[in-house]
Amino acid sequence: MLDSLHVKNIALIDETFVSFSDGLNILTGETGAGKSLVIGSISLALGARADKSIIREGAEYALVELVFSVEEALLEQLAAYEIFPEDGVIVLARRIMPGKSVCRINGEVVSGAVLKEVAGILLDLHAQHDNQILLKKQSHLEILDSYAGGESEVLLKQCKSKHEECQSLRAELEETAKISENRDKELELARYEYDEIMQANLSIGEDETLEKAFMRMNNARVIAENVSNVANLLGGEQEVHVSMMLDRAQECMRQTVPLDETLCEVQDNLATAAELVTQSKRFLSRYLDGYEFSQEEYLQTEARLNEINRLKDKFGLYISDILQYAQDLETKIEKLEDVHAYEEKLAGKLEQCTKEQLAIAQQLSGIRQNAAKALGDKLKQALLDMNFLNVDLQIDVSPKPEKLGAKGFDDVEFMISLNPGEARKPLSSVASGGELSRIMLALKSVMASADEIPTLIFDEIDAGISGKTAWKVSEKLHVIATSHQVICITHLPQIAAMADTHYLIEKQSEAKGTTTDVKQLDSEEAVLELSRLLGTDEPTEAVIQNARELRAQALQFKQTVS
Repeated sequence: MLDSLHVKNIALIDETFVSFSDGLNILTGETGAGKSLVIGSISLALGARADKSIIREGAEYALVELVFSVEEALLEQLAAYEIFPEDGVIVLARRIMPGKSVCRINGEVVSGAVLKEVAGILLDLHAQHDNQILLKKQSHLEILDSYAGGESEVLLKQCKSKHEECQSLRAELEETAKISENRDKELELARYEYDEIMQANLSIGEDETLEKAFMRMNNARVIAENVSNVANLLGGEQEVHVSMMLDRAQECMRQTVPLDETLCEVQDNLATAAELVTQSKRFLSRYLDGYEFSQEEYLQTEARLNEINRLKDKFGLYISDILQYAQDLETKIEKLEDVHAYEEKLAGKLEQCTKEQLAIAQQLSGIRQNAAKALGDKLKQALLDMNFLNVDLQIDVSPKPEKLGAKGFDDVEFMISLNPGEARKPLSSVASGGELSRIMLALKSVMASADEIPTLIFDEIDAGISGKTAWKVSEKLHVIATSHQVICITHLPQIAAMADTHYLIEKQSEAKGTTTDVKQLDSEEAVLELSRLLGTDEPTEAVIQNARELRAQALQFKQTVS
């Protein structure tokens, strides 16, 4: 669940820290007090788009931190992102500066995309405009699949994989058809290039060996001269050379060491040096003996290097690239030599792949049919619980194999009638704003029981409702809050009365400027805030008593549920 929210330097918020509790957390405040800033701040921490205009005037940066306690059920999902809670806690943070922002999870920098995906495991944020999702028919399929979960998710992945395989085969088939139009010309060129590479009889690493040998040949005079000079200096025809000097030095030390044993190490070092010089002389002598090469060998090496470099210019920077190109040519020649047979082979593969995708889509459709019935029944009951007098709801799943795609072939649409005697119609053409809010809340309450997301946040889910309906919505929020943490911004006293924890969002004007702050209310403060929500500037005793009765009624309902 979401333990706390820390916000600094965002719009009117100087700095505020809010600790949330289990159950139903309610946030209220005057219009313009900054309720939207709280939800907006959470959205920023979850990866929403941000620009420098949100940074509080005079500040260098804005900061949002969310601290979550993580249950064991979510560990596997988080591990897929290499996110591991520390002492059962995960901290999502975003620091926003002009021109850039930095996202972190438990102090480690992550991309905005990863932050958003990880946040989706921990929290579901529903803003008022999100109700419009229900009006988009294409979202109905996603809602149904999300409810079906488990086996549906596996089949969706399989269907997508098969769809991509079929698409690849289809593209290759189209490309092969194009090639067949210029078959003779393409085949002649492919054979010519293939033979050219094969006749060269290349081997990996050959070019490097030849280049070293060629460099040695090109610099033969300089190398031979220098090697000969070194050999002579070490112990050749020079009047004075290194071997002679070392021999004299060793003779001197042989006479001296008996007189002073501390010079033994010097004597040993001179002996080692003499041995190394002798070894070097022998090596250089052998090197010079075998250094000769013929003009023919030189020309052959040069010609071979020229041939390899010519092939590199045409087919690749490295011999391995050239050999891979030859392998690709071999495959292409096979296609071209019997292009019609290859087309038939591809067509057969595509047909089989399509059959396999259809079979998966058929299984998926069956799961969706069953899930649609179950979701429809639960959603209908949830809507009746929220003061809809009549609900005739059905989730239509229409198989259309001719429209087979990555998500199968089903056409899904929510059909509903909210008035007795009226036929079911598409949800988008029936529901008003207030009805849409209740339908979304009903859907969230049903979906909450099917998923593992521990925290649900609602921004004015009560838009467009009042009276008894508001009370029914309040009851539904409490029911959800018995198994999930719920954070809700509201302006209705019926909903605020149901709070397990109540927070007040206030705007304060001071000499240094205007700020927004969030304060947790005690029992008496919550009663006064309910009085304000009931519509009085200076609450009278009667209004305060009304607020107390509203809280008592909410408590009585909670006791019946728990």
